[in-house]
Amino acid sequence: MTTAESSAAADRARRLQRVAELLAEAVTPQEVLDAILTEGVQAAEARAGAIGVLSEDGATVELLAQRRRAGDVGEQDRHPLPLLAG
Repeated sequence: MTTAESSAAADRARRLQRVAELLAEAVTPQEVLDAILTEGVQAAEARAGAIGVLSEDGATVELLAQRRRAGDVGEQDRHPLPLLAG
């Protein structure tokens, strides 16, 4: 294993440990979503992330939580997103 690979593996292990700690401390479903999104967006070096559930009819996704790099996890913009038929 190269030094770069070792460093990347150590970084992944640290991130997983952080998520495990946050999940262990979570009391509410929203805190679970917060932990997953906060760490997931950072790990992916993404600008934003969201977690949603598919409606029973499969036509929309309801956002449960979202995070923007400069924003907080929350329930803002919590409305169904229509899915386009392909």
